[in-house]
Amino acid sequence: MQNYEILLVDDDDLINLVHQKMIRKYWPSIRLEVFTSAEQCVHYIADKQGIRFVLFVDIRMPQKNGWELLQDLRQRGLTEGLSVYIVSSSLDPGDIARTREDRLVIDFLNKPLTGEILLGIKASFLD
Repeated sequence: MQNYEILLVDDDDLINLVHQKMIRKYWPSIRLEVFTSAEQCVHYIADKQGIRFVLFVDIRMPQKNGWELLQDLRQRGLTEGLSVYIVSSSLDPGDIARTREDRLVIDFLNKPLTGEILLGIKASFLD
């Protein structure tokens, strides 16, 4: 994971704090950025061309939701090197189905992230 940055995109400060602590526990040296809006994340990715990112994206956010974030990244041609996980408390079967249909999204994960989930993701990125 040395060639990656992790980006958390969620408007909930408490969830961001919990997820930061979990990620730091399992990836203490990885670069981690937190965004409370989708727009902040899009600008960050646009400014960091050539870096690979693991995104943990909430679906339900004000202004621009997680699906709109992904659409914006596609429209701007910023999907190269992205590994996206939807992290949500949504029980809507439509959200889960949409996740499976979206080729940019690797998986739908329930909040909060756990050590087991993070270890599985970390293992999938080992070269």
